[in-house]
Amino acid sequence: MIALGWGAAPAMAAEPAEIMEVKAVLADTGQLTVTTTWVFAQAAPQELSQSFALGLDQGDGSKLILTLDDISADADGQPLEVSSNSAGDNLTISLETGGAQQVSLTYSVWGVTQADLDGSIRVRWDVLQGLSIDVSEITGQLALPGEVIDYFCESGLPQATRTCNRYSGGLHGSTALTFSDGPRAAGEVVTIGAFLKPGAAPVTAVFSQPWSVGRAFQPGWARVGAAAGIALAGGLILLRVSRRHGARGSGTVVAELTPNAAGHTVFTVHHHVRPGMIGTLVDHSVDPVDIVASILDLAARGHLWITQLPRSSDHTVPDWELTRRPSDDRLEEYEVQLLNVIAPTDAAVRVSQLTGALAPAVAQVQGSLYKCVLSAGWFARLPGGRNRWPAVAWAGLAVALAVTATLAAWTTWALVGLGLVAVALVGVAVAGTPPVLTARGESVLAGLAGLAGQLHAAETDLAPGQAAAVLPYAIVLGGWSRWLDALAPPAQPGAGQDQPAALDWYQAPPGWRPQDLPLSLDAFITVLTGRLFTRP
Repeated sequence: MIALGWGAAPAMAAEPAEIMEVKAVLADTGQLTVTTTWVFAQAAPQELSQSFALGLDQGDGSKLILTLDDISADADGQPLEVSSNSAGDNLTISLETGGAQQVSLTYSVWGVTQADLDGSIRVRWDVLQGLSIDVSEITGQLALPGEVIDYFCESGLPQATRTCNRYSGGLHGSTALTFSDGPRAAGEVVTIGAFLKPGAAPVTAVFSQPWSVGRAFQPGWARVGAAAGIALAGGLILLRVSRRHGARGSGTVVAELTPNAAGHTVFTVHHHVRPGMIGTLVDHSVDPVDIVASILDLAARGHLWITQLPRSSDHTVPDWELTRRPSDDRLEEYEVQLLNVIAPTDAAVRVSQLTGALAPAVAQVQGSLYKCVLSAGWFARLPGGRNRWPAVAWAGLAVALAVTATLAAWTTWALVGLGLVAVALVGVAVAGTPPVLTARGESVLAGLAGLAGQLHAAETDLAPGQAAAVLPYAIVLGGWSRWLDALAPPAQPGAGQDQPAALDWYQAPPGWRPQDLPLSLDAFITVLTGRLFTRP
């Protein structure tokens, strides 16, 4: 195509360079190489400088960043030393001309090609800008690759340019732009360029964006989708970690009351689950009631004799003697430790001798019981131990905030960081009360509901030994007063005192009746608890 333009010439500046000749070539890589030659009637000024604006405001807060390099110069054909100085977005090149008649400056520019709205490639460069002298006449040529859609040439003051005196392009089969203009005063500009068909040259423009909240949290389908995806994935993970697993069906049965073939109710314990373990599972804590129930369970299983001692008067606190019994029954570690505290193998121990000084030993028993339920697979972490999840959650929040701050400072993807922050905040909210039970623990806990119902409602007409085996479980699950009463046999008409207890592990003093067993055991539980768990 052919493009022509004319415009009125401004007044000539004083003492100009006679001619400024520009030869510019746009390579197919997008690099623009420019050689500018100034010709003077007599001699060039001793110093010649030209400033280039390398950061151009685009009107939307962004800047077009240009790069100028490969700088060289000569005077009358002899190389010149080039000095440059950067100040903000401007690069100033200074030449010591030595009074030469002809001075040339050559450089390369990156960033002059950018995509236009219609897909065309726009080429634009101010061949005259920031020059320290006036110029009488400017001529030049811009060689372009590929097919050209249109050309342009503008000149004048930087903020008030108009069409150059003359320019043309597409003549005689050439794609080059030729132009002429002048005179131009120091500080005025001449801008040349063209619109190329898409693909004629690569886009080299690089834009910088000043920081702003709107830019940092710039919306968009990709950003919103990524933030939502992170929030959803994190929420699902937190839900999985924080929710209770929940037991299915009736849960795992660890003990039950069932009729046998003869039609009698019997108590059966499965999987060696002890009452102390059950009490810890129910409330996640080893309480005094769990220890006392464990002691009665040890007696019922043949590891301990409990001997009620005669009282010196009706006003004294009753006392009992605890004696270790040999047994092949399996013991957990906490049970061995408990027996060592209350009934060492070498001597009998009175309950009145169990003082608060044994508190460290009792604490050790409690710790072993915690480990027992943990090793049983009922708990995800040690119950009663330090909860590390709040610290982890706060650390996660700090990391999420740091990531968000980094994304906001250097990218437009800070919305993704908000997704991380949202997940971290939820984590902080739920970390204080994380679930402790595993799926197995939840199943056992669900199964205990059935046992607790039986302990509160089932008939208590079991054999004394069976009722005594039920009692420790009733102590931790409730309904224990019913099972205490079940240990008292019916009164026999004409039977006197000094009858033996129905339980082989409970020894009674003279004058004691089997019907006194519920009251005796009730008193034993009360006194033993006070002795073991009262500070000295």
